[in-house]
Order: sequence, then C-alpha cells, then structure tokens
Amino acid sequence: MRGNNPFYIILYMFLVIAICLLFVNMFVRVVIETYNVEKDFMNFNRLLTDEQRSWIQVQIMTYASKPQPAVKPGRGSIIRAVCVKVAQSRAFENFIMACILLNTVVMALIWFDEPKELP
Repeated sequence: MRGNNPFYIILYMFLVIAICLLFVNMFVRVVIETYNVEKDFMNFNRLLTDEQRSWIQVQIMTYASKPQPAVKPGRGSIIRAVCVKVAQSRAFENFIMACILLNTVVMALIWFDEPKELP
C-alpha cells in the first residue's frame, strides 16, 4: 500500500491511549472536587477561614498520634539484649537490604518455561 508506515500505527495507538487516560483523570478530578465542595458545604466548614481549617487539621493529627516506646536492649536476658542490639544496628539493616537485592536479581534470572539446558 502506498503511504503505509508502521510508525503512524504505533503513534496513533499511543495517542488514543494517552487521550483516554487524560479524560479519565480529568473526570475523576471533577468528581472528587465536587464531592469535597459538597462535603464542606454540608458540615459547615464553609464558615471557617483557612487558618481555622489548618488549626483543626493540626489538632486532629495531634490527637491521633501515639508515641511508640523505644525498646531498650538492657531489659530481660542477655540473649534478648544482643538480639535487640543486632536488629537495631546499621550493619544488619544493610545486610537485609543486600539480601533483598540479591533475591531480586536471582528471581530475575529464572523465567517460566526456560530451557532445561540452563543450570
């Protein structure tokens, strides 16, 4: 066929997908914004200033936060103290991260229906 170019097919498919995603995101944004406006209108938040709203949000976050007790390695047995000290060390954290990365690499080397000749 004259004027046939596979590049335009790929470009057209990409544009259709991108435009569809754009319109879906715009629709979701409008729905969420309308919901937030109506929610604020229904619970009388429209009477508050921006500073009052931010103060209320800070108070809600303050009341929702709970302190976490620090685990001290000195309590209990010696084995527990050693285990807590090892678990909280930076070297142990690096070792665990190295194990995770190595596991990811090893899993990437094996795939479904791979030839039996591979070790």
